[in-house]
Amino acid sequence: MIVDAYNEPATMAFYEQNDFKTVFSTEQQEKDYRHLDSDVPLSTRLMYYDLMNTAKEYM
Repeated sequence: MIVDAYNEPATMAFYEQNDFKTVFSTEQQEKDYRHLDSDVPLSTRLMYYDLMNTAKEYM
């Protein structure tokens, strides 16, 4: 599952507490992927949750 989370500390913490991970390890990598200038702040970050972890719990 992929979400486009607001790049705010409380929002990021919420997703991280629920086992979401950022798709890109740094904001600069995500800016490069989105073809944004380095000085443009990211308003959102791509995050994912691996649903296979949940499926394994029920197998």
